[in-house]
Amino acid sequence: MSIRTGAPAPYGPPAGVLAVIRGYRDKGLITPFTPEVLRRAGINESLIPRVYKSLEGLDLIDHDGNPTEQLKRLRTARTDEFQQALAEVVRSAYAEVLQFTSPATDDAKHIADAFRAYEPAGQRGRMVTLFMGLCEAAGIVPKGTLRTAPTSAGRANGVPKRAMDAPRRTGLGIGPSARVRDDVGGGVSQALLGLIASLPANGTSWTKHQREKFMTAFGHVLDYTIHVADDTPTSAVGSSGAE
Repeated sequence: MSIRTGAPAPYGPPAGVLAVIRGYRDKGLITPFTPEVLRRAGINESLIPRVYKSLEGLDLIDHDGNPTEQLKRLRTARTDEFQQALAEVVRSAYAEVLQFTSPATDDAKHIADAFRAYEPAGQRGRMVTLFMGLCEAAGIVPKGTLRTAPTSAGRANGVPKRAMDAPRRTGLGIGPSARVRDDVGGGVSQALLGLIASLPANGTSWTKHQREKFMTAFGHVLDYTIHVADDTPTSAVGSSGAE
């Protein structure tokens, strides 16, 4: 089932949505999904409603929180099949959107315009963020190409352009839309950046329970974005016989 013109579109954080998918696939999260299940899976309390509604909007769970056939296929797909299975979910859920934009080639403004027909209008930026985050995870676009929605005349809901251009600050100074490169030029996953952006700001604290939830979610997202290879040191490759 795809989202339809005039109807709500999902706008939960991609890191949270992907963490639940990975938790169900690899950790055997209990069903039906409830706010308590998502909480125990490491989803931040304030994000649970958005993540839950996004799973429902993507046709991964039904109205009672039970996994749909699409989510069950994601759970049983082999490792080499998973990305293609996720791409099918994305193309199905966003079939109407994909009639008006190609996320791999269109600029941010064109992609954002493709979401103008969906509600709530004030969450269009988050709709695009989820869409692009899922496209990246599904291999529809290369990693690191997540884009943010532009605004009309530099304003949205009366917020000055200067304020909107500034990234949301966190304790590490990393915004959820930041692009971070590693020392060999690769991109750090947007899902990881989004999770890091939720850390408490400098000078603040969190409870032990909140830290445990963060570490659980971080582990799920890390395993999803960076697959574990054999324990063969990279430096050992091709070094046989070298002095």
